[in-house]
Amino acid sequence: MSTMLSNVKSLKDIDFSENPWQCACLRDLLNELRNQLCQYNYYDYNGQNAVCVTTPEFICKRYEAANELFINMYDDLIASHLTQKKLLFPDIIEIMEGAPRIPVPCRPRPSDE
Repeated sequence: MSTMLSNVKSLKDIDFSENPWQCACLRDLLNELRNQLCQYNYYDYNGQNAVCVTTPEFICKRYEAANELFINMYDDLIASHLTQKKLLFPDIIEIMEGAPRIPVPCRPRPSDE
């Protein structure tokens, strides 16, 4: 089975902050990074920050028609918050630069019960 990272098995470290993520696609990516023991910017994706958007389907949609919908949702719900955070904490990027980057599992999706 081919995955997003099938062809980059030598990847050891990645930083992918502030992208308009679909939550289902981000979950897939984080699972693959964890499986490959690849380090990433954990503090941005530790479940404490809004970093992705989703629809009730929670399915990763990798086609252009869906991109516009999710990019607009991200811009409306998250991007403005990130800009405000940078204004309030201008040194946050420098502070986080020295933080350890460790592989961690993605938080599981809550079950629909």
